[in-house]
Amino acid sequence: MSVTMSSSRPARGRYAAAFCADENYLPYALFAADQLRRSSGIHDLDILICAPDGCAVPKSLEYLDVRLCHLDAGDLFKGLYLDGRVTESAYHRLALPAALKEEYDRILYLDCDIFIHGGDFAALFEIDLGGHAIAAVRDFAQWKNPEFHLPALKDHGLPNAKYFNSGVQLVDTKAFHDQEILGQCIAFGRENIAKMTYHDQQLLNCVLQGDWKEISPIWNWQHIVGPPPFIDKVAVSISHFIGPKKPWNDNRGRVSPRYTLPMRGFLGQHFPELPTIQIKKARDLPAPKLPKLRLRKLFEARRLKRYLDRFPDDLGVAT
Repeated sequence: MSVTMSSSRPARGRYAAAFCADENYLPYALFAADQLRRSSGIHDLDILICAPDGCAVPKSLEYLDVRLCHLDAGDLFKGLYLDGRVTESAYHRLALPAALKEEYDRILYLDCDIFIHGGDFAALFEIDLGGHAIAAVRDFAQWKNPEFHLPALKDHGLPNAKYFNSGVQLVDTKAFHDQEILGQCIAFGRENIAKMTYHDQQLLNCVLQGDWKEISPIWNWQHIVGPPPFIDKVAVSISHFIGPKKPWNDNRGRVSPRYTLPMRGFLGQHFPELPTIQIKKARDLPAPKLPKLRLRKLFEARRLKRYLDRFPDDLGVAT
């Protein structure tokens, strides 16, 4: 499969953190890149942003030393499921290992809608994958019930398996290539387009069927509306806003100022043409709903604690 990539500079290390962004998401990818550059502790970590031709990094962010790339996959993704929310670029992360396997041993793929708190990224890059091509975190739908059979598998007649969220993935490029995961995903997606409801995440999980390395949710702490329970009690490394409300479009005060304030400052400095993020106070819930909400949160917290107890340390490789 022919995949080529042009870039603004050569690779400088064997590890890379990679984002795929269009012109609308580029500012938020650069915000996360800035956080990663400040907190990773890896001197020669390449930060790569795969973006369409014409995208540029502002001069004020040249200190990030971003490697800006353009991926040419030809007709590789033709015939795969698309909807009104995404374009073919949603599948580009699948092609990164093929395009970069000669340059990087491991790639940490990151969605743009994340907030990086910190963490031992050097140790993350070095974890033993046990022959797996991908290390990732279960999708939030399986946090409280690890045995939940997700429709994304069930609808294809596939057996129940652990199912990961593709927004944060550590990829071993050689294993990904040797196991022909890209080709399997393309073939499965074309053959099953009528039953597809999601994009790269569903393809990867249908092809791998649990054959991936599970790591702690601290590396992909998934927020839908508000944060999951324990956000103040867990040393989270990466928060991921998987729902429609992001720090930059929250008009109801659902996203904490701990996320919106730093992003507003960054965007105001480097992207002054964008609308200023509004910091709004969360709306109070009607009083009759509060007791039921507290009981539900308590029940959810207990189940989530059982899930978290499976991970013995901060690096969080599952036992």
